[in-house]
Formats: sequence, structure tokens, C-alpha cells
Amino acid sequence: MMKPAQAAVQGAQKGLKNATDSKRAPAISKFELPKYESVSLEPTWVQIQTAYGAKLLGVKVVPFKVKSTTGMVDLMLSDKDLRKMNYLQTKMGRTVLRVLYRVARGLKIPGFKDKIITGDPKTDVILASSQYGKNMFVCFSKLDFDEEEMLSNPGMVQKLHKLGWASMVVTDDVNKEVTFCMKQFGGVCSKVPYSFIFASLGKEHHQVYQDIEDANRSAGPFFRKKSTTRRKLITGK
Repeated sequence: MMKPAQAAVQGAQKGLKNATDSKRAPAISKFELPKYESVSLEPTWVQIQTAYGAKLLGVKVVPFKVKSTTGMVDLMLSDKDLRKMNYLQTKMGRTVLRVLYRVARGLKIPGFKDKIITGDPKTDVILASSQYGKNMFVCFSKLDFDEEEMLSNPGMVQKLHKLGWASMVVTDDVNKEVTFCMKQFGGVCSKVPYSFIFASLGKEHHQVYQDIEDANRSAGPFFRKKSTTRRKLITGK
């Protein structure tokens, strides 16, 4: 599970929408990608040039471990199997609770306006009860959630979104790719190779990725065996 460290994410989305959809504001004339010179907890600032001048958007995503990966996956699979009345009742109940939490934060009621995340995906993500509201998404490994058929079904993915599951990211260390099921995509998931992601961050990050891959390959039994044989041939022992 992950949470944005900056509440500017929601504002950034609204700013982009206003800049492109509103008749009062012009379309974005220039979009400058940030330079990835280092990794830090500072927000990534993106500059957008409009007719009104340059605008800065600050975005940062920070991981937070859930209490139980198995519990999160089981809950998601349970939601997937909900039918008709059970689905409608669950959807309505969660929607009401999310609205109550949002109103409590807006009124700055103590215990709600700055509620910390708990590590429980139902409380933090589905009900959006923390101070980060709906600016949350879940990330898990395909080893824990091998539901390829479900992720390739836009209707099923959208069903989970309507039940409160925010955007979902599934990492696949076997095929070296990431599946993004973003809520804004309307149920459609897309796959992006690890190599493409690291290459887009710059040559330094891509080199780190290559070094990690080389280390993982050399740590495998097959490569360890070859390395040992070669060492014996060189030393004569």
C-alpha cells in the first residue's frame, strides 16, 4: 500500500483538468519532465508552462507496508465474487462511510482531520479514512496475487474500483514487468517492462537496475556453479 506524502496530488489533478477542459484556461503549452538526479523524500516537481505563466506540481509517493498481504488479497478476491444484492449493499455501505470520513476531515473534527494510516487496506484504502483520503493505492507482487484473468477483464477491475479499491499496481519479478490498473483508466490495465521504467528515469537509475539484475543472476545456482568451475581452472586447485 502506498500513500502520497504531499496532498498536492489531488490539486495537481484538478489543475491539469482545469487547464485542459475549462474554457477559461488555455491548454498546456509546455510540459517539462523533471531531472532525476537523485532519489530522496523530496517531492518531484514538474513544471507546466501555460499562457498564465509557469506552474509547479509537487508529487511524491511513499510506500507503507500493510499488516497482512494475505488478508488484503483475500479481501480483494472476496469483493470480486460479490453478486447483485451483496455487491450493491457493500458498495453503498462503503460509499456512505467514505463520505462521512471526508466530511469529518473537512470539518476538522479531532481524530479525523489528521488520522494516521493503520496498515489495514480496508480502513486506509477502501474507506479512505486517513488524512490522505482517496490519495492511496495498493501495490503487491504477482506471487501473492496471480489473477491474470481478472486483471485482463476491464469490467471486473472497474467493479473493484467501484467497491472502493483505488488504483492497483502489480509487480512481476519473473517476467520483469509492472501491471498498472489505475482508477482513471476505467478498468483497463497496462503492462510496462521494468527496463523501460528504469531507462525513463535516466542512465544512472537504469545502470542500478542492470547491476541488480547482474547480481541476481550471479547469485543463482547455475551461475555460482560456473563461477566456481572457472575459479578452479584459473587457480589450479
